[in-house]
Amino acid sequence: FFLFYFLFFFFFFLPPNTNTNQQAQASRMSSRALLNFIKPFEPTLAKLVAPFHNTIVGYRRYGLLGDDLINETPIVAEAIRRLPGHELERRNRRIKIASDLSVKHIELPESEWTKPEEDRAYLTPIIEEVEQEWRDRKAFRLN
Repeated sequence: FFLFYFLFFFFFFLPPNTNTNQQAQASRMSSRALLNFIKPFEPTLAKLVAPFHNTIVGYRRYGLLGDDLINETPIVAEAIRRLPGHELERRNRRIKIASDLSVKHIELPESEWTKPEEDRAYLTPIIEEVEQEWRDRKAFRLN
């Protein structure tokens, strides 16, 4: 898995050695070749890397869910406004507890961490619904 991260970092984030156009073109071609090689294995690689990635990120150690980390944009704000009352209260409570723990530089006891089975997308479906509504409104205004 570290090899995968190394290859990803090496091919996508390091600037190519651009002494000549030929070297830059060769670098782009090699990164395309790697992408074409990895493409068929992408779903499998994602399934293999995801648990380790989520462990490294560490939001579950504070009792958060994945959707609690979504940056607030106007679309997300509208989706949060549409959440049912009990879900909004849970979300606010999780975020307050995580903020408090972060300030104190401590984590929840391991028994209280969010388990992978409990980490569900409660906000993402509403965000997709709001995005679709906004696209429909925009298309209606253009016609």
